[in-house]
Amino acid sequence: MKILLVNTYDKGGAAKACLRLHEALISKGYDSNLLILHPSQDNSRADVKVFRPKSSNVFTKIWNRVIRKFDFKRKQRKTEEYNFRRNRSKHLEYFSMPDSNYDITQSEYYKNADVINLHWVAQFLDYESFFRKNKKPVFWTMHDMSPFLGGEHYEEIYDGIDDNGNPIPRIIKPEEQIMFDSIIAKKRMIFSRVNNLKLISPSNWLKTQAQNSEIFGNYEGYCIPNTIDSDTFRIYEDLDFRNSNQIDKTKTNILFVSQSLKNSRKGIEILIKTIVSLNDDRLSFYAVGSDDNIDLETLGITSFGSIESEDEMCQIYNAMDVFVLPSLIDNLPNTAIESCMCGTPVIGFDVGGISDIIDDGLNGILVAQANSSGLRDGIEKFLDLGVKWNRNEIRKHALEKYNAETVVNQYINVFEAAMKN
Repeated sequence: MKILLVNTYDKGGAAKACLRLHEALISKGYDSNLLILHPSQDNSRADVKVFRPKSSNVFTKIWNRVIRKFDFKRKQRKTEEYNFRRNRSKHLEYFSMPDSNYDITQSEYYKNADVINLHWVAQFLDYESFFRKNKKPVFWTMHDMSPFLGGEHYEEIYDGIDDNGNPIPRIIKPEEQIMFDSIIAKKRMIFSRVNNLKLISPSNWLKTQAQNSEIFGNYEGYCIPNTIDSDTFRIYEDLDFRNSNQIDKTKTNILFVSQSLKNSRKGIEILIKTIVSLNDDRLSFYAVGSDDNIDLETLGITSFGSIESEDEMCQIYNAMDVFVLPSLIDNLPNTAIESCMCGTPVIGFDVGGISDIIDDGLNGILVAQANSSGLRDGIEKFLDLGVKWNRNEIRKHALEKYNAETVVNQYINVFEAAMKN
């Protein structure tokens, strides 16, 4: 069985999950290829294939240019889409359309595959042409809600936070609702004709959301978590790292991680409000991610900056006492699982798939109230009571759920069942 995984990028949370699955499949002896559209500058991996559109002859290229020049409806649509994205609130997540200029079915890797496993494919997958042409079994591993929403990647019900650290309910503008409805209508039409698609959700929450949606409500779904490299993310004491970064073990060291620290959904604003309200010199706060010119030092947060090395991330998790995850909505964050693999407990809101990871009071604290006062209460509870499991038990629990062999076996079982049918 030849498996093709498809993802737009080779970096980012979804890309990491996809790459780790690809590597685990290969390590278990399966024939896996990974097809991406946008490689990072430092990508030199032979096992990651970059999509190259078929070159057209000169006549076709000239004809396409003429069509683009005089296709005023297309130009108007692109302008409307651009203006729509530009006018969205800065607090909101990525927005994408269900179409692209790429035809994945042209790829030799697609043609040679028996099973197609889509991952995060925004701006790469052209929904209409792909599902019309494709006759192979397709599994869509959803890393967010984008496949069944009207352009948004999460159903965001908040737009920033107020001065008290409470999320502000979002008001949907009329032009937003029109755009959402038009995309949903297009997806409804496309998927009304698709009968070879099955859904994979890393979290129970996302599986439920997909099953309750009008787009995917009739499709069979599975809950299979992301896998984490347990050899890389492990428990070990690195005193040199701790000393060189002046991490004081007499304090409770608290870590926050986000690819972009400006990502409002991940809760940096809530964390900042929480730090101010705690005003506790027993605590030290650290952050990993692109700081986007945020003055973290003034806010009482020591920044490690963006970290690409997984070995270095492992050192950071091990140097911390607890990892905080104040996301307002999330699927199955890799960072929380990585932290648990390193034996470091997690404090997070009871939203999305975070409750799949945190066993309240055992390997972390699950906070019911998703605001700064709730996060403060969660941190204070951790300071007062700690968690019942020690670092080795936290890692053992994570290994049982997220080890590569368990996850790969689940994928192979559903792939083989589809092939038989």
